[in-house]
Amino acid sequence: MTMAACLTVATAGWVLPGRELPGQEPASQELPSSWTEPVEPFALGEELWYVGTAELGSYLFTSDDGHILLDVPLQDNVEQVEANIRTLGFDPADVRIILTTQAHFDHVGGVASFARRHGARVFMSAADAEMAARGGAGPGAEGLTGYQPVRAARILGHLDRVRLGGWELTAHQTPGHTPGCTSWSGTARVGEDPVPFVVGCSLGVLPGYTLHGAEPTYPGIDTDFCRSVAHLRSLPGELFLGAHASFFGLASKRRAQEGGELRAFVDPDRYRDYLDRNAARIDSVLVAQGVPGGCAQVLEEATDPDRTAILQASRAFSRAYVQGDTAAVRALYTEDALLLPRGREIRGREAIARYFGPVAGRVNLSHAMTSSSLEIRDDQAVDIGIWSNRWRMGDGPEQEASARYLVVWRRGDDGRWRIETDMWHQPGG
Repeated sequence: MTMAACLTVATAGWVLPGRELPGQEPASQELPSSWTEPVEPFALGEELWYVGTAELGSYLFTSDDGHILLDVPLQDNVEQVEANIRTLGFDPADVRIILTTQAHFDHVGGVASFARRHGARVFMSAADAEMAARGGAGPGAEGLTGYQPVRAARILGHLDRVRLGGWELTAHQTPGHTPGCTSWSGTARVGEDPVPFVVGCSLGVLPGYTLHGAEPTYPGIDTDFCRSVAHLRSLPGELFLGAHASFFGLASKRRAQEGGELRAFVDPDRYRDYLDRNAARIDSVLVAQGVPGGCAQVLEEATDPDRTAILQASRAFSRAYVQGDTAAVRALYTEDALLLPRGREIRGREAIARYFGPVAGRVNLSHAMTSSSLEIRDDQAVDIGIWSNRWRMGDGPEQEASARYLVVWRRGDDGRWRIETDMWHQPGG
């Protein structure tokens, strides 16, 4: 769902008074009713409680030394979360630490308000802390609702641990959905048994996300999504929970629990199914965006720094060509590079930069080079694939074309890969 943005204005120190977030407009669409629908709080395990709404997760880890609260979803949810904590017999003022899954408004929108009211400290990953400090402005957040900026008291790294009372929670950096998306693991007692749990951030690819191409939603998002799936598969998610209640089927599991099924939420099959479904979705997006091998291809490329550097340089060429940045195009070729467009031979980076310079009336809309074979030997590499281009002339209709290319890359003394020979077929050629 596309959400127009709204920045809630509150007291100084937590919000930018009277200012909208960059690129965001006031909200004009209603949120799903399940995001604010009350749910009676209940135990998921010993000293582990659900205090969120019908759809937005919020989890309370209690101890005699104080409590940990994971996510305070919306500003509109703050009083409800507080009421749920009190219903369970606890005092919100005893929440010492607030953790987060992701820096989107539907998971941290109420964090600043709750922390201010009760003096809790907020722990977040570096990337999400940066996003939250801007009230939600960041990669992939265009069109999403803003919120009161959050100030993190501690920055968490991958596999950092948070301890309070008898609890030890491990932070797992699982970026993609947001650059600092954080899943959590630990062990909770369900009945007589210790059960490993995972609270998943999200593996959702939002509409408008670009995982691959000249202008990804953020650099490396494709690798982040694929590595996150792989890492989450390594965790024993027997008690599977998530930032959204629908991830793990809260409603049906709660009914089963109320019917006497003590271990209703212990469901490793649901965890594996969640990962499989999202992995398939990520693969389908990657294929649609020019990565035929999906995550397998992305991860293979990520393990080879030369391959990664060459593919990044290819994307840099596409970006420079679309933007008409001839200086950037020039820098991607060797001094004596050879360009072989149909029926011509162009030698030297200066002449090549002029060839790719702006054409009167032509507006390039997109360009991509999708590699199908990249062979690297020592300081030379041969890349074969498909180029594609969309453009229009003046106010005319959009046009598009694609055909095969062959590019020879050379690694220079400075370690950078540059194009030595560049040739391509014309459409239909």
